[in-house]
Amino acid sequence: MPICAGRGNDPGGVKATQQGQLVVLCPACPHPRKNLPDNWDNEPVVMRWLYSFFLAINANFRLKHHLVSTDAKDPGLTCEWAYFMEEHRYKSYLKEHSAVTQEIPQYGLSSLTHFLMLSAINFSYDVACQWHKKLWTCVFSLPEHLHLSHINKIIHFFVPKFHLAAHIPACQTAFSFN
Repeated sequence: MPICAGRGNDPGGVKATQQGQLVVLCPACPHPRKNLPDNWDNEPVVMRWLYSFFLAINANFRLKHHLVSTDAKDPGLTCEWAYFMEEHRYKSYLKEHSAVTQEIPQYGLSSLTHFLMLSAINFSYDVACQWHKKLWTCVFSLPEHLHLSHINKIIHFFVPKFHLAAHIPACQTAFSFN
């Protein structure tokens, strides 16, 4: 990955790679000054869905399942250079919180922090109908860099179609993508 990103040609070499330098921006995600029109943020509320961020979440509710390996058996490949967080910080968090059943998958919220300038955010999650009820209360129990403000944002919660049929009719109506 560092070679494909041109890091082998850097005078500092691969070891000079900084956090996030290997990330490739998703062309489908909204990025102001890159793929959004000028004044996108002044659009009427009914048109803001055009410039919203969709975050699909799939969670493993027990962090202790991530503690099964070691660095020797499964070394990290990018040292926070691309899409994964710094390994020591991650493993420290796992040790502190491994006994806690996770109500909020923090990796999804970590992704969201890059899109906070957007006024419309859509969450797709198998149990969004339950998850959204405690979301804003639980957010503040996460590390500070994952705190999100929902003030002045249009936020929608959806259950993916595959899972929607297993929900009660009220959920099927309120959390459908239709």
